[in-house]
Amino acid sequence: MRVDKGIELYRRREAPLIIMNGGPGKFIDGSFVPRGTWPVQCGVMKEYAVSRGVPFERILIQDYSSDTVGEAYFSKEMLLDPFCLTKNIYVSSNYHLPRCREIYDHILGVGFKTDFKGVPVDIDNDPATLEFEKKALEMFREQFGGTPRGDSAAIEEALYSRHGIYSKIPEDKRLRFHRPKKTA
Repeated sequence: MRVDKGIELYRRREAPLIIMNGGPGKFIDGSFVPRGTWPVQCGVMKEYAVSRGVPFERILIQDYSSDTVGEAYFSKEMLLDPFCLTKNIYVSSNYHLPRCREIYDHILGVGFKTDFKGVPVDIDNDPATLEFEKKALEMFREQFGGTPRGDSAAIEEALYSRHGIYSKIPEDKRLRFHRPKKTA
């Protein structure tokens, strides 16, 4: 459904490109799933969009993230900043939009304008899902609330030192855009 909404926005010329997020980096039985492991979520979504008529070259992928926080950060560093994509539309399930909005606004910071479009799903009003979203947002605030809005270096440091997924990635497997400051 989310991909269909992105395709619709592309066809209506509201979005000249589509960015697909989601890749490996999750742990299975304590092991890191390395980059280059396929299929990943963004690759499957891209194949689907191409099969629905979206030109291959109009779809960018970000295949490093494992959650919404990573999607925001790695999209910014890998695609939005390098391609000067300052106006964006983020598509997700309706229940997920409040958390997405706060995460993206904090991680992207000033200089970006992001609209949020929701798609209805069966679990939009599910109490367990809404409780999970609430707890996940509280965790985001705990882990990243002390970082300045849009400060990519500080956000990257928090991502690799405090976040439950990315802090477990071995140092030599981390995708870095900002080198940590050396301590004496």
